[in-house]
Amino acid sequence: MDDKQRLLAFVQRTRKNLRVTEKWRKDHPTDGFSEVTNLINSLLGLIIAPTEENKTERMKKILDEIDQPAVEPTGIRRWQAYFIIDGDAPPKDLPSLLFGLRNAIAHYAFEYVPDGAGNITGVIFHVVPWGRRGKPPPPPWDATFTLSELLTFLDGFADEVEKVCKKRARREPSAGH
Repeated sequence: MDDKQRLLAFVQRTRKNLRVTEKWRKDHPTDGFSEVTNLINSLLGLIIAPTEENKTERMKKILDEIDQPAVEPTGIRRWQAYFIIDGDAPPKDLPSLLFGLRNAIAHYAFEYVPDGAGNITGVIFHVVPWGRRGKPPPPPWDATFTLSELLTFLDGFADEVEKVCKKRARREPSAGH
């Protein structure tokens, strides 16, 4: 299996896991399954796997091929992924949003949002950008998702990465075919 096929298979397996998670939550509401952990792990995997697809090819190249959705303070309308981005300089594009979410996860800069009974119903990612090459860092921002909003966001992003993988496979057939 070449890198393009591996990435596509990873995205498809992640999507399948998300469907299982969603069904389990609905069928077993009191079981204690940690949906938020699975969603955060899936988010991280969907951001990292394309980055590591090929050491000479970075996620930027995949993101360049994605039909870029508008990122608004209320989410990504085209994906029907509605969440809240708050801060003085929130991300305006998908690469900035993904890079910020990746850093929030990598630096454990997120918190769970519980309901009155202590069940996790959402997550807030706290993004504190770094300054680059002597420039001051941009202001921090937060992205707040309910669990269902995070699932919808993951579905939208997985759709886009899957489309790129399939387009690449048609454009660049695997060796030996």
